[in-house]
Amino acid sequence: MIETNRNHSRAGRSLVQIILFRLLWATVAIFIVTGLVLSLHIKQELTESLDRELLARAESFIASAHLDENGVFELDLSDAAIPEYGQGKLSAFYLISQDDGDEVKRSASLASIPFNLPDRKQPYPIDEPVYWHRSIGELHVRLVTLRSRIASEPDNTAEIPASAVYLFTVGLDTGETNETVYELLFSLILSMGAGLFILLVSGRYVIQECFKPLHRMEREVRALNPDRLTPIAVPPIGELAEVARAFNDAIMELKNAFERERRFTADVAHELRTPISEIRAAAEVSLSQPGELEPLRLGLLKDILDSSKSMQQTIQALLTLARCDAGRYPLQTEPIEFEPFLHDQWTPFEAAARQRGLEVTCSVAPAKILHGDRDILATILSNLFSNAVEYTPESGTLEWEADVTDGRLDFRISNTAGDLTTDDLPRMSERFWRKDAARSSNEAHSGLGLPLAAALADVAGLTLGLKLNGGRLSVSIHPAN
Repeated sequence: MIETNRNHSRAGRSLVQIILFRLLWATVAIFIVTGLVLSLHIKQELTESLDRELLARAESFIASAHLDENGVFELDLSDAAIPEYGQGKLSAFYLISQDDGDEVKRSASLASIPFNLPDRKQPYPIDEPVYWHRSIGELHVRLVTLRSRIASEPDNTAEIPASAVYLFTVGLDTGETNETVYELLFSLILSMGAGLFILLVSGRYVIQECFKPLHRMEREVRALNPDRLTPIAVPPIGELAEVARAFNDAIMELKNAFERERRFTADVAHELRTPISEIRAAAEVSLSQPGELEPLRLGLLKDILDSSKSMQQTIQALLTLARCDAGRYPLQTEPIEFEPFLHDQWTPFEAAARQRGLEVTCSVAPAKILHGDRDILATILSNLFSNAVEYTPESGTLEWEADVTDGRLDFRISNTAGDLTTDDLPRMSERFWRKDAARSSNEAHSGLGLPLAAALADVAGLTLGLKLNGGRLSVSIHPAN
């Protein structure tokens, strides 16, 4: 036995590492996208909440504003009542101005800060809030401007306008909102990081548990060698079970191939040993008796010739089988007159059939044209006729019939089966197999006839079938489906 080094190093990363790495990147991508979506949604919700607060404040200013009897703008709210707009607070701001832009009142928090409304090509719409941003000092401020009509007192008798339009602008520092967003994002990042760590730890454990059947398969496969080709255990996991079954099928094919190779080598050695021994013996006898009569020498030479022919036929059959196995046997299709062709193939075996006392019945479809390779078909029929005549017990019966189906051969031959059993049918297609395990040197057949016929039939697009029924063996050749 040839020993091989099986301690191969693993190339590249393991499948567990690859899955974990890809799972990590997929999870990080999902976390990033989720974090961005959540942060945008949270910021939008906080901004909308801030806008509602700004609008409520602006509307409270409008509700507190009126014109006195002289048409002067007055605000019922005092700075004392709204201390958050006081000087030094720098967290809330307001500015009230006339429609033409003249300032009416501003909060104490804007007392020392230059602040004007942005220029607009179109005037602010009436009673529709307009939101915008402005940096005030180091603060980022969210503001709303609401243009509204302020009416005079109901008891006013002076000749003044009944109402006037004013712009109410209120702003709040967004620092608190931004801090809330940052805190939420920080909490989200911490939660996602912890989730990612837990996912990786648990994922590695789960993946390793799932891969245990694969590792067991690996150990079983590594334990295989040419002297120990046994099927591996099929794990109860669908995908791995299919792989294991396919691998077991390949193992059995390989095992059968090794077995066929061993039998083939032994059979070739056995089949060639006998004729070679006969040739050597005949030659040695011929040389050892130079003074004997010529008839003895002629008999020895005839034995040498017969043994050489037997060897040549065996070797030719092996070469033909090798070409068929390799798919390199040439196929030359031609039209053949069917009835004369069949009788030409049977004629060489008629004398042997009569000598053995066989009762032969034959039937050939007349006036038909067969399309196929003449040499291949002749070899197939010759082997089938030879086997039938040789192995039919003396005084037995032999029947054969032939027809043409779709231009191809449709042939059946049956004969008395002798001591064949149904257990012998699978082995009859094996090369060098014969019912007589002793393989007598006097037997003319090498056990290659039926395997050769089956191989050539496959090349010709035909199928060879075997059937044993009622003590009769039937061999059929018909077009493959």
